[in-house]
Amino acid sequence: MKNELITHLHRNFESCAHEHDGMGYWNARDLGYTDWRNLLKIVDKAMEACANAGQRPADHFVDVNKMIADKSRRTRR
Repeated sequence: MKNELITHLHRNFESCAHEHDGMGYWNARDLGYTDWRNLLKIVDKAMEACANAGQRPADHFVDVNKMIADKSRRTRR
């Protein structure tokens, strides 16, 4: 990849970042993913790359679950 393209993609990625209590995070929809499962594939690859770089993925990635209400108003993951 050309350096200009990498810089452009990095800026676009960082422009979608949010912060809460000092923790950075990204929403799948902000990144253009309409299906959460598709983003999970990318996150899994990033975690693998992190491990291959000699880092502990647990130090860089946090597992997140979102609670939703179904039609009967019960909450589930």
